[in-house]
Amino acid sequence: MEINGTYMLLATSEAGASGIIKTAVIPERNHVCWLAIVEGEPNSTGLPVTVTSCHSSKPTNYVTTSSCLVFSFAYVPPNNCTNSSLWALNSYSINDVFITVAESGTTGGSTFYIKPSRSASAAKYTYWLNCNDDIFGYCTGVGVKKDNGYNRLFLLHGQYHDPLLLQFHKVHDYEKNVWLVTITRNRANMFVTVA
Repeated sequence: MEINGTYMLLATSEAGASGIIKTAVIPERNHVCWLAIVEGEPNSTGLPVTVTSCHSSKPTNYVTTSSCLVFSFAYVPPNNCTNSSLWALNSYSINDVFITVAESGTTGGSTFYIKPSRSASAAKYTYWLNCNDDIFGYCTGVGVKKDNGYNRLFLLHGQYHDPLLLQFHKVHDYEKNVWLVTITRNRANMFVTVA
């Protein structure tokens, strides 16, 4: 996958692919405003997402499953919550950790890895939490949990065992004309390149 590429992330489901979007969430217990990252309606394309390496800004033609990645939305319009576009981890508790848009002024964002799905076709992936995170100490898949009416992206703890399967579609000039990402397997690592 091209570093610094902009993609549509389409979640797979029986009803059809749904894109990843954001929505403002204000928890009842306080007045903090979050831009939560959620799964959109079936057959929606979602919002363009930018993928970069967290270790190097040097251009490269591919990313492997051992690459540490940072995700952000390509554009977040002015709003009352934040002017950031980076994806970050937030939580209600150690067992309720979800993905949100970072607070204003945050740099770096939270880190993720892509891993191949064992049960789906070759073009589907799951996101994983940074395996070196001191809080969790292991890789944790990202799935969908219904929260305040939204299909929010949560880390999978306890009863949440079904990871969200995603396809990467390259965005060309922010138009609906997208290129499907293809895969080449090479021993332990999986290389992703744009067709």
